[in-house]
Amino acid sequence: MFKGLSLDQAPPFEAPLLFFVSGIVFASVASLFLLFGYDTIGTLHLFTLGFMASVMMGALQQMLPVVVGVNFQKAKLFSFFVFLPFFIGVVLFFISFTFGLNLFMPAAIMLLAAIGFFAVVTLYKLFKAPFISATVIAMRLSLFSLLIALLLGVHILVSIALAKNVHEEFLLAHALFAGFGWIGLLIIGVAYQV
Repeated sequence: MFKGLSLDQAPPFEAPLLFFVSGIVFASVASLFLLFGYDTIGTLHLFTLGFMASVMMGALQQMLPVVVGVNFQKAKLFSFFVFLPFFIGVVLFFISFTFGLNLFMPAAIMLLAAIGFFAVVTLYKLFKAPFISATVIAMRLSLFSLLIALLLGVHILVSIALAKNVHEEFLLAHALFAGFGWIGLLIIGVAYQV
């Protein structure tokens, strides 16, 4: 039975490195735009998506083998296939909201592909975990919340792209599932373990 931390199972550092570096870049760009008064939804999501989600996805790739005892086969390849559409999606999202270009649909498609693929594969790994603990359960719930937040966010982006009204309930639910579900539950689960 897998217990505690197993550092020898950690994946190659190059796998999550793309997410960590891009997170720093997105946070820096967002800070510059805030400094010059560009306080937009695009800038907000450079922090929440570009920085926070990026770093969290990278960290999960490192934590699952160490904390839970499951491995990502071909970790570098998996990381690349998640990172590329994710990076493009965040950039298109930011450009759309900051400069008024209607690139919402391709942004939604890229983010759905990247985050959806990451969440489904990671959930599959968590359900194959060799043991069940409070941390594993919290991570599962966190990733379910990420999927719900993602689907709500894609719905909102598609509605904006098609010039349809966005109901406030969807915006609130998106924020709650992303903030308290995805981020909150993941922090609680990892903190309980370590």
